[in-house]
Amino acid sequence: MRKFLGTIVLIAVVVAAIGFYSGWLSFSNKNDPNSSDFGVEVNRNQMMDDAKKGVDDVGDAFQKGEDAIKGATQGK
Repeated sequence: MRKFLGTIVLIAVVVAAIGFYSGWLSFSNKNDPNSSDFGVEVNRNQMMDDAKKGVDDVGDAFQKGEDAIKGATQGK
């Protein structure tokens, strides 16, 4: 059980680090004398733009692979 929870925490930290690096997540905190506030902001537009770019990149890679296979089988 301990290993499982450790794995879940590790995955959460990796996802948060990637999200922060990619600009999908931003963290903020406010400290008042009587309270502390911690916030996470999710940039959905950036996430969607990156997802579309990823889909386009994968499609381009498949197209290049398909073209290479056609060229190899046709003797070009």
